[in-house]
Amino acid sequence: MLSGINQWAFADDLPAEECISRAKALGFQSFEVCVGADGPTRLDATDREIKAIRAHAEREGVVLHSVASG
Repeated sequence: MLSGINQWAFADDLPAEECISRAKALGFQSFEVCVGADGPTRLDATDREIKAIRAHAEREGVVLHSVASG
């Protein structure tokens, strides 16, 4: 089982990549990206932005296990 944390555990103004890095530093192995009309990861994010989040998680060794919405 992987320990994980949700993006909403971090400040709303932090980009997903920063949250992933902080999650890794705190010892979490997985991360749940949260999407919404007003963020923290916006519904209208571009393919490039989403791929950058994925690539950053892979570099950090953090699994993107699920996505949440509100």
